[in-house]
Amino acid sequence: MASTDNDREARALKLFEDSLDIPAEERAEWIVLQAGDDIAMRDRALSLLSYESDRPVLGTGGAAADGDDDTPMPETIGAYRITGIIGQGGMGTVFRGQRMSGDFEHDVAIKVIKPKVLSDELVERFARERQTLARLSHPNIARLYDGGTTPDGAPYIIMEYIDGVPITLWCEEEELPRDQRLALFLDGCSAVAHAHRNLIIHRDITPSNMLVTREGAVRLIDFGIAKPFTGEEEEHLEASIPSLSFTPGFAAPERRRGAIANTLSDIFSLGRLLEAIVPATMRGPDLQAIIGKAAAQDPARRYATVDALIDDINRMKSGHTVSARPATSGYRLSKYVTRHKAGVLLGTTALAALIGAFGLTLAQYLRAESALDSANARFEQSRDLARTMVFEIYDDVALLGGSLEVRARMADVLKAYVDELAADRYAPDDILMDVAVHYNRLSDLYGGIGIANLGDAETSYSLLRDAEAVLDRLLERDPDNVKTIDELVWTLRLMTNQELIYNLDVDAARRANDKARVLVTRGLTLPGATDTPLANRFWNVRSDRLKILGYANDQATALEEVRRYRAELAAPGNAESLNGYDRKVAYFASLEGETLYELQRYEEAVPPLEDALAIQDRTLAEAPDNYYYLVQVMRLNGLIAPSARLSGNNDRSIEAARRAVAVAEQIKALDPEDANGDHYLASQLEQLAKSLAATGGDDEAEDTIERAIATRSAVAGRYPDVLNHRRDLALTYKDAGIVYGQIGKADLQCSYLREAMAIMRALQDQGTLTDYDEGDRMEELTALLEQHCAG
Repeated sequence: MASTDNDREARALKLFEDSLDIPAEERAEWIVLQAGDDIAMRDRALSLLSYESDRPVLGTGGAAADGDDDTPMPETIGAYRITGIIGQGGMGTVFRGQRMSGDFEHDVAIKVIKPKVLSDELVERFARERQTLARLSHPNIARLYDGGTTPDGAPYIIMEYIDGVPITLWCEEEELPRDQRLALFLDGCSAVAHAHRNLIIHRDITPSNMLVTREGAVRLIDFGIAKPFTGEEEEHLEASIPSLSFTPGFAAPERRRGAIANTLSDIFSLGRLLEAIVPATMRGPDLQAIIGKAAAQDPARRYATVDALIDDINRMKSGHTVSARPATSGYRLSKYVTRHKAGVLLGTTALAALIGAFGLTLAQYLRAESALDSANARFEQSRDLARTMVFEIYDDVALLGGSLEVRARMADVLKAYVDELAADRYAPDDILMDVAVHYNRLSDLYGGIGIANLGDAETSYSLLRDAEAVLDRLLERDPDNVKTIDELVWTLRLMTNQELIYNLDVDAARRANDKARVLVTRGLTLPGATDTPLANRFWNVRSDRLKILGYANDQATALEEVRRYRAELAAPGNAESLNGYDRKVAYFASLEGETLYELQRYEEAVPPLEDALAIQDRTLAEAPDNYYYLVQVMRLNGLIAPSARLSGNNDRSIEAARRAVAVAEQIKALDPEDANGDHYLASQLEQLAKSLAATGGDDEAEDTIERAIATRSAVAGRYPDVLNHRRDLALTYKDAGIVYGQIGKADLQCSYLREAMAIMRALQDQGTLTDYDEGDRMEELTALLEQHCAG
């Protein structure tokens, strides 16, 4: 199909833009070669080239000298008197101006595009995009004030004039140390991230477009060449406000191959800028890896968002691991040691002794030529050491904030030891039980749900499958062993929850839960059952059953069953016989409230949730740093917030939402390495934003939902293979659409709703959405789009 006139205009304009990266004397020949048989596009691009001069258009700051003295200079443009020329080039001129009216005075930079460079349709688009750019409000972005068209038809934009110098020059002249250079760079990144959240791509991030003022403040300029990002750029080549050039060395490689700029091309430019700001002599391995990831040739290998780049730099500065480097146990341990040099000395000595004991005694145990009695004695010592690590030292360390890296090192040692034992086909029953228990505990560390973990869901689930296989072997040997049944039920519980929350696989979760319910019911009839936690497991697998019904979108059955369970739990004798009885009462009350909420019976949902919270608050008061209790209190406040809001009690809604965020921040602060921390925080920020938006707190609502988006994006970027994080990112975008709709920002509302739908449809195409996602969530999202964004 032949190109339309507008399409050819857009392609010609882009061909001209790209030619500006070629030496001036070679541009015409390059355009002819690139245009091929498209004569019309070639001639249009060459006509644009005839406007071009060898001097590039300068930025809107004051870091460069004036342009061509022969440039005709108007006396006024709009409400501004022209006082000089900042710079000029092939597509236009940047003038310096001063407001003429007496109400206030300020200097501005006025960028004027030459008449006839843009088609009429592109001029109209220029005007629309100028309005989008005018909405950018950030302390590190030069403001765009106004725009219009001159009497001879030249479109122009009026921007804040920045009297500054390029960021690289400032760093060198001031001889700044590395951390101060990084601080300036992070300010610039914050500006770019703000633009991206407003769907604006800069397209020309360079030292001369990131200026530092005399006061030492960063200002990102030349958003006048930026363009909105619609998500369609890869499929449709659309012209926008013209990029007067992109700077060699800072433009992403895909742009040279003809791709339209997107957020990833800005991230590439930031990577190259970071490389220019911090000399190689100031870089360590972490910073070098960060630069390499940001400026990767393959866009798919770059940071997914600017926020992810910011997060890695901050993690590096605080002495934590960075995502740009492989998360080996040795690397994690080295970072921990760097942060805790004094405290690690004794711990390292003890750990080395344990490792040596494991290696030595295990080798003796496995070598047939060793003296049998001696080997057995030493092996028993090794078992005792392992149990001590798992059930005493490991648990004590787990209570310390920032201990995940040391726990990971311990886990690596334990896993190697346990794998050796599991490989012995003749291992006795008590050894196999040790193996299964250790696998389950290690699974919690790598990716346990509801506890601090390393975010390695794949390894975590693999360990659970290993534990299940070992316990199945034991049951084949002794089908009525209640201790084996108890441990296998626990393993199946962990598998059920991982299938639901990480894999979104309701069928697999149901299979694991069915197996667990059959086992626990039979186990309770066997002798010795009272000596195990099986009675508690019985209630655990029931709560899992309710979760599965929720994910399957069968809320009516879930409500019927949870009310029956609560009645049975209240029966005489349970309070005395069940460990943690009050917590069970609280948990099933919370499940009833959550189910009522999903059934949109919001007013009915509040009382059981408040009852549950009262119990959990009492429990938390007795152990204020207990991870599990903190999670339950956060979760209940996070459920009360929307239930109260939708019942009309806005004060209670905001109170609960603020408490949920505060507790989520407390959980995150316990251990920055915890993969759950950001997930919890993002969820509670979403609820707070919706509560604020419903009560007129527009500014705080917007700040809160943007923080939720940044937090959730960081989680999805760190764990790209976990389906649940991608689904949750879509739900955060949906909530952002709701919030922006409530505060009257329809363009952002529709942008986020469409982004949410794009992710959900991608998951739908993969067949990975749950019934609840396919039902209520997709229906809600579809209804929001049809109601607010049909046009």
